[in-house]
Amino acid sequence: MVTIGDPGRPERDAPALPEWARPPATPTPHGASPVGVLLRAGIGLLIAAALWVLGHRTPAVVLAVVMVLMAAASLLAPSVATALDRATAWVQTVAGRVLSFVLLTAVELLFFAPLALVLRLVRHDPMALGSSPTDPSFWRDSPSLGRKPLYSRQFAYEAGRHERAAHAGLFPLLRVRAAIGLLVLVVLLDLGVGAAVNGVRRATRSGANEARSGLVAPDLAAGAKEPWLQDLVDELDRSYDERDFHPFRAWAQADFDGEYLSIEDGVRQSYQAPGVGSGDAIEVAMFGGSAMLGWYQRDSHTIPSELARLAEADGIPVRFVNRGHPAYQNWQEVLLLEELVSAGSVPDLAVFYDGVNELVSQFNHGPFTEPSHVNARYTEELLEAAVERGRPSLSGVARDYWTRTSALWRLAKGAVSLVTEGDAKLGYFKSPWEDQTVLQAERGRAAADIYERGVDLAQRLADSYGFESTFFWQPSVYTKDVMGGEEDAVGSFGTLPEAWRRATEVARRFLPDSVVDLSEGLDGVEEPVMYDFVHTNEAGAKAMAQVIYRRLRPTLVELAEERR
Repeated sequence: MVTIGDPGRPERDAPALPEWARPPATPTPHGASPVGVLLRAGIGLLIAAALWVLGHRTPAVVLAVVMVLMAAASLLAPSVATALDRATAWVQTVAGRVLSFVLLTAVELLFFAPLALVLRLVRHDPMALGSSPTDPSFWRDSPSLGRKPLYSRQFAYEAGRHERAAHAGLFPLLRVRAAIGLLVLVVLLDLGVGAAVNGVRRATRSGANEARSGLVAPDLAAGAKEPWLQDLVDELDRSYDERDFHPFRAWAQADFDGEYLSIEDGVRQSYQAPGVGSGDAIEVAMFGGSAMLGWYQRDSHTIPSELARLAEADGIPVRFVNRGHPAYQNWQEVLLLEELVSAGSVPDLAVFYDGVNELVSQFNHGPFTEPSHVNARYTEELLEAAVERGRPSLSGVARDYWTRTSALWRLAKGAVSLVTEGDAKLGYFKSPWEDQTVLQAERGRAAADIYERGVDLAQRLADSYGFESTFFWQPSVYTKDVMGGEEDAVGSFGTLPEAWRRATEVARRFLPDSVVDLSEGLDGVEEPVMYDFVHTNEAGAKAMAQVIYRRLRPTLVELAEERR
């Protein structure tokens, strides 16, 4: 008998365990490979570049800096690379578990639960063994076939020919059930994906940044010195989307509190000289469309804000009140003035800055000779659709819900728009114009006629309530010398340059004598200022304020002397 440890055994003399019996060595931390580090950094930088292109400049810079620092630390210190790998693995594990829970829950709620409900409604159990639900057990006897049984599958139930014939009549019904189930799954998937997309879009629009932009192009020369532009555009878009319905003026600005855009009670915040809040200051109410409001300009750099600085430099105490509304025409502004003065809010001077929106509405759905607004055709279509639809039916409600939610419907509309949109430079918007090649002179004349009626009403209000009024016809890219870098502004939003130049020229010929034509007011600016065919950057607003102030200064001096 040989005991373990017997010196006669050869294993005792073996220097070590055989190769196959050795436990694997524990790897020692040695950091990540350079290729892996660079690959991870490259992916992060690509994501940062995508964020930069989409306009999220601050997150892009932060991500790029973090990725570069992490890559440098990983290459220089293996312990840092090991710690980062462990942290990455932990994040992946946690994220995987969270995503698994969220995704599997979504799959359960969107697919399996509705499918189970449908199968229960049609009384079909795909997991059943084929027997009746009322049977006391799943045991079933093998039918006698008149021959020796085959035991090639001893524990399987092999139906006889007569049973297969008996069940053959069920096959069409099963096919119908399968088709219905497939249709239900497709509809649920379509609505589920569409609802998820809608939720993401709403969350994105309510956040600090919005994916869409009203800019014709993101790299316009006019914005080269304005790094805040995209954030301002996001605020302007959200503010316009949140506008309120108004029974007479169609819409009104809603209150908004942003970093660059602040609106309260229909008034945009403006720069004011110290001390003009007292009762002795002259109040100037500024009316107009988006150009007066200050589209693409920060609160303190709009036309009213720049006018306030000029008056301050002259020592004239003036409080400029910015009542501009996007897409307003002069007629809507006069209605707003009526509301204000009849309620007791009478300014010392009312200044109107109009012209482009008068032509916009004529090209939208003109020529017409009665007062209207730029969204009249769209409003008319909505009202006609509501009248035709009448009282909503269950099928109509279901159809409307599907068209608002369906992912397939959205894809189909997107495909059609890609085919039909054409090559016009529309930016975010689609062209609303009718045929711009016809009736150009008639549109210009009609715009001037309606505008003259609005001017007459405003002057009568001023005479009746005892305040002054001044009217300015604004410039556009079709009335100024186009600078290098402003080429994209020509033809923006689908405008036809030749048609707009012709209509503008005719309208200017028929302006009332009391209107100051500033169509060429931007010609002296030696840098690109146009973002599109009507809106300027802050340099353009400052230039227009200087032109306007030269016209207003005598009136302001006279009003100031009357106060003394």
